Formats: sequence, structure tokens, C-alpha cells
Amino acid sequence: MTTNPAEPQKEISLRELYPELSETKLQDAERRLDDYLALAFRIWTRIQSDPEALANFETLTASQPHPTIEPKRSDLKQSQIT
Repeated sequence: MTTNPAEPQKEISLRELYPELSETKLQDAERRLDDYLALAFRIWTRIQSDPEALANFETLTASQPHPTIEPKRSDLKQSQIT
């Protein structure tokens, strides 16, 4: 599905995402989402107010040109023995 960046984005409700949820479960999901967003905002506000924490955050979330963990395949012969 391609979208045109010039078109305004339609807001999608939780009801549209999860039509199978009962009204009670939908209200619970909305409350939990609100709680999660409030927590994320408090964390971000706290990080922004502390220059050292902000520098650490930026270091931790900076893109790395080459990942430090290389994917490796398991040794099939060894796994077949055990």
C-alpha cells in the first residue's frame, strides 16, 4: 500500500484496529495506551531536562554504521548430536 505524502493522514481509532474487542476491553486498552503515552512523555521530559541524561540517551540511540553483533548460523552437526 502506497500513500501520497500530500494527502492528509486519517486518524485510526482503536476500535478500527481491534474490532473484535468488547466495549470493556476497548476502554481498558485505551486507558493502558494513555498510561503508556503519559509514562513515555514523563521519561522524555526528564531526559530533556538533564543535559547528561540527554547526552547518554543520544549516544545510546545513535545509529551505528556497522552493528557490533554479527549474525551467526548454528552448527547443524552439533545441534543434531544433542
